[in-house]
This record gives sequence, C-alpha cells and structure tokens, in this order.
Amino acid sequence: MKKYIYIAPDLDSAEQAVSTIKGLGVEEDHISAAASEKTTLGSLPSLDYLEQNDAVPAIKRGAGIGAATGLLVGLTAAVVAPAGLAIGGAGLVATSSIAGASFGTFVSAIVGSSVPNSQLDDFQTQLNNGKVLLVIDLEEDMAEKIEQMIGLSRLDIRSEGELDAVPPIT
Repeated sequence: MKKYIYIAPDLDSAEQAVSTIKGLGVEEDHISAAASEKTTLGSLPSLDYLEQNDAVPAIKRGAGIGAATGLLVGLTAAVVAPAGLAIGGAGLVATSSIAGASFGTFVSAIVGSSVPNSQLDDFQTQLNNGKVLLVIDLEEDMAEKIEQMIGLSRLDIRSEGELDAVPPIT
C-alpha cells in the first residue's frame, strides 16, 4: 500500500469524498485528514502520530547513512590497521556497518519524531486557506478508481500524488 495525498477545497467536500471512498471499500483506519488550526476536522480522522512527524523517513535515511558511514570506517580501519588486524578485516567491516546502521537509526528516530513531517510543509499554505488534506492508504488499483472518479467530477478533491516513504534530503 502507498499513501496518496488529496486536497479538498473545504470540510464538506472532504467529508463527501471520504464517504464515497469508504463506499468503494476503503476502511476508515486507512484514511486520515489534516487542516489548519482554525478548521475543525469534524468526523474526519486526524493524521496519526507517524504521519505528523518525520520519524519513519528519518529512520530509513539514518539507517542508510549510518551503514555507509560504518562501512567507510570499517574499510579505513582494515586498510590502515597492522597485519594482524587486517586478517579479521571482513568481520570488522561488517560489524562497523551494522553498528553504524544501528546508531544512525537510533539517532534519526529520536530527531525525526520531534520534527514535523517535512513532506506536509508544501501544503501548509493551502491548509491555511481553509483546504483539507486527505492522506489515504491505497492499493494502486483503488487509487486508479479514485483518479477516474475525480476525472468524472464525482469527487471534489484534487490528487497531489504520493507521500514518499523516504523524502529527498534537502
């Protein structure tokens, strides 16, 4: 499943769209919404904790960067080390990579959980103008059905693409 983002012009349109999407078989726990502080969500479920912060993308970035850093440290130690240490170099490289990935994951999780979701920053102006953001977990075929309904003007929402699991590092 992927997280798809839609923008509704107002709360009523968002509630109608959610009702229609539920009628297509999408469960309520796969749907969440966000609005500005001055707009109440009414019956719409708000974003869950992991959608509100950068924890999951940060963990993935931290694991990758930590593993790469650990790999470089391990390779450097194996190349520079005396002959006795170089024999166990493969184990040193693997261990340092695992340690780097673990440390990167840990630190990134702590930092990411305290930072608002950077991918939702792009929508802040629209939310401040009274629009409602819908984040829906969908299989690809269901996303295509919703896109068709938007095209036929049966849903008053606009597709904004996918919420990436790991946003680009900026």
